[in-house]
This record gives sequence, C-alpha cells and structure tokens, in this order.
Amino acid sequence: KARAKDILTFQGVLTPKFQVFTSANRKLNPELKFPLIVKPIREDGSIGIKERSVVKNEEQLREEVDHILSIYKQEALVEEFIDGREFNVSLIGNRKPIILPVAEIDFSGMPENMPKIVSYRAKWIKQSIVFRKTPVICPAQIDEKTLELTEDVSKKCYKIFGCRGYARIDFRYDEKDKKLYVLEINPNPDISEDGGIVKAAAAAGMSYRDLLLKIINLALEKNTENKKISKNA
Repeated sequence: KARAKDILTFQGVLTPKFQVFTSANRKLNPELKFPLIVKPIREDGSIGIKERSVVKNEEQLREEVDHILSIYKQEALVEEFIDGREFNVSLIGNRKPIILPVAEIDFSGMPENMPKIVSYRAKWIKQSIVFRKTPVICPAQIDEKTLELTEDVSKKCYKIFGCRGYARIDFRYDEKDKKLYVLEINPNPDISEDGGIVKAAAAAGMSYRDLLLKIINLALEKNTENKKISKNA
C-alpha cells in the first residue's frame, strides 16, 4: 500500500498523507494531522480495519500501531483520515478500459459515535450494525463535475499501475475542499455474485455471465499479445 501511494504521489495523483511505522515508538511526522487511520500495510478486504483504527491522539495511535505490528506481523500504514464521501470506481478493459457506473458507500445511517469507514465488520459481517448501515448506492448521486474528475483519475490510475482485465479504484471526496483522494488501487477486486464490480456491471446493464465472459476474453486477448511479442523477439 505504501509503495502504491509513493507512485501516486510521484505521478501527481492526490492521496492522503501517510507514514509507515515499524515501531510504535516512532515519532509522528508533524505534517500529519489527527484524526488518522491505521491499517496493516499488506492486507486487503478491510482486514485489520475496525472502528478503533481511526485515532484522534498520540496515545490511541501508539496503541493501534502496536496492535497491527503484533497481530499482523507487518508494518502499520498511518494515513490522514479524510472524512468525506467514499466512491468505488470499477473499470473493465486492457488498453482502453470502460468505466462502470460509480458506486458510493452510504454512511448516512451510521451511528454518530462511529467513524464513517468500511471496516472488516462493515464489509463481511452481515449481522453487524455497521454492515447494515453501509449500503452501496450504484449509480452514485454525484454531480457532473465530480463524476468527470473521478472518471479521469480512475483512468489515470489504471494506466499508471498497468491494470488489465478489470480493477477497482477507491476514493474519498472532501466536499469542503473539493478534493478527490485515491485510497487504493485494487487490480483484482472480488468478482463473486455480490461483489462491488458485479453490482456496477449490473447497473450498466451487464449480466453476471456477460461480465465473467468479458473478463475471460480480456485475459485471452492479453495472453495473445504476449505470445506475439515473444514470437517477434
């Protein structure tokens, strides 16, 4: 995750300021302002992310970093927490991907005392309150200017990281500052029948079968390209 953020920053793509912690005693970069969010550096599917991952002071930060280091046996990624709208953008294609309808996580029903994040419970534990209070809206209710920005940045990220077949880009949008932050580039998001990319495809009028066939054909297309390159070399 940190390497991806380094690449994004180098390419001029906005992503939350961050710092990697290999020890709970490491000094916090003064450029980072609370609240912060603490994540394992090499996990996906919201593993290691819970309500307490959003920290508001040094004591909470040290506790959560120590938890990540001891439980997940890897560095902790500490980011500035962007308290805004969360968009997921799914793309399909190789060189010229198409963008599926933008999805948004609806945090409006979340209890006031809980941070507006997609924690592990919110993503996977169906009987939890946070799962029920974080429905996905697709297509998102989004103005034309923000939609255009989101799509442009999604295509740029897809190209920067050499994504092929399908991918999903996750964003936070700060409505106050009108800034769009890339949280993560997921080159192989969940394609089970209730996965986000499947819902986005359905919103575009594409059946589950058609989506899978499209992904398979794109993989075959890429494989054919590689064989041609190898033969000519």
